[in-house]
Amino acid sequence: MSAPHVARRIDHVGLVVRDADAVIAWHTDRFGLVTVHDEVIPGDDQNVRLVFLAPPADQDGTALQLVSPIADGPIARYLAEHGEGLHHVCYAVDDVEAALVAAGDAETRPFVGGKGRRCAFPTGVPAGVRLELVEEEW
Repeated sequence: MSAPHVARRIDHVGLVVRDADAVIAWHTDRFGLVTVHDEVIPGDDQNVRLVFLAPPADQDGTALQLVSPIADGPIARYLAEHGEGLHHVCYAVDDVEAALVAAGDAETRPFVGGKGRRCAFPTGVPAGVRLELVEEEW
């Protein structure tokens, strides 16, 4: 049986960082990446700053997402326990709920994340790397 074609592309790779401005400067100065989106999402369930970086010629392609806590919350606790580094890989999908079902996780509920898009982190993903699913219009 063949797997459904749910993932459209890799949307971004997420890094948890303590100091987003320092990481932005490093990637800008050394590799010429540009900030394509920068937002703060407050609230006990998030409390993060999300910064999307990309090469100037590919600003709509796969991005590097910096995830930095602005106050106590899940990311602050993750950072305290695991330190900085790779947090997740994100697939762009047409429908988050359908992608969750394809991932074998019908229990996780989507939420509104970065750029106002619906997303979810399915459970039971192999290889020890978190996977995010983000919905995009096509």
